[in-house]
Order: sequence, then C-alpha cells, then structure tokens
Amino acid sequence: MPSSNQNRTKELVEEYLDLHRQQDIIQEKLDNLKQVIAKFSKDTNQKQLRVGDTILKVRQYIKSTFPKIDDKNRQKVEEIMRKSKEWKQAITFDIVKLGLAFDKKKLSEGLRDKLTPYTGKEKVVRITKSKVRKRPKHA
Repeated sequence: MPSSNQNRTKELVEEYLDLHRQQDIIQEKLDNLKQVIAKFSKDTNQKQLRVGDTILKVRQYIKSTFPKIDDKNRQKVEEIMRKSKEWKQAITFDIVKLGLAFDKKKLSEGLRDKLTPYTGKEKVVRITKSKVRKRPKHA
C-alpha cells in the first residue's frame, strides 16, 4: 500500500499538470481572441473598445527584430555592432534594445543600412484593460 506521502505527491503533481494544461488551453484562446480583437479594431478603426465601465485599448504596430542567440546571423549582427561607434545602443547586446533603437532611428543611417539585411519584422498587438474613471458629482 502506497504511503500517504506518495499519495500526496501524486495529487500535487496531477493537480499541477492539470492546471498547466488548462493554462495552455486558456492562453491559446486568449491569443486567438487577441487576434480577433485586433482585426476588429483595425476594421472598425476603433483603438478603444468600451463596454460598461471597462475599456480595452488596442495598440498595433510592427517592430524590428534581430537574430536570436542561436541564429547563425546573430554573430554577424554582433560584429557589425562592435565595429560601429554606436555600441552604446546595445551595450550588453540586447537584441530587444537594438530593435527599439533601430525602429526609433537612434542608429546612424550607415549602421542601419548594414543591419537591415538581418532585420525581421514582427507584428505586435498590445491590449490593455482599464476602468472608466467616474467623475465626481458636483452638488
């Protein structure tokens, strides 16, 4: 007969795995719904969707991306950055910061030209939720 410790271990692991599966399903549903909301927002030209006292703010844009650490072109991008005088834009070679500097045109045109063949584009959809602030009633 298994010990109560083994039973408790089994219960905890099974509960954790079950919740993790549910989380994956919910995340997939949220991701799909996010795309539907983004399309609706774009089609109707509404950046804010309000229902009752809740507002969803929908922000969509394209951001530049660079090769991740395991990509063969990553080394070339690092080399280009090291040779540039603009290394401060990505001191620890943070690809996300480099993408932001690239998009905000904080890099010289020459450096941007060298990096362009290694850039990718990624669609970003951000949805934030807030409550409508109620105005105080004046007497």
